[in-house]
Amino acid sequence: MASIIARPSTPPSADLEEHIFRPLIPETDKFANDFLEVYVEAQYPTDSTAIFTLPQPTTFHELTHHISLYILATRHGYLDLCTVVLDQIRQYYTDTGFTASPFRLDYVYTHTNEPCDLRDFLVESAASRILSQARTQ
Repeated sequence: MASIIARPSTPPSADLEEHIFRPLIPETDKFANDFLEVYVEAQYPTDSTAIFTLPQPTTFHELTHHISLYILATRHGYLDLCTVVLDQIRQYYTDTGFTASPFRLDYVYTHTNEPCDLRDFLVESAASRILSQARTQ
């Protein structure tokens, strides 16, 4: 019997994220690579109807693919795509009220170099959570 998992009311633990995504690296993230390929094809369309639309992430699984896509776009110099992806990552955190977990910080720091807008944003997100928790204690 298949079960439906409801969207969590609190952020998933770093352990859960780590268990699910630890073997994932940007180069082997099929979703991120597929979106990157579609983006590149839309930049050099063979017909005039080519368009690239990136769906907004709504789950922490989708967010990880967006983070991988940002990393790949950075490595390939697609700055416009980086901007779109980072805006969607910011929107995800705004919509969910979540902040970056230690796993996410480690993943981004492992696969990016400075300067990096995604690094900056995730660190600010984590710092915000820490300050918020300190105020309530």
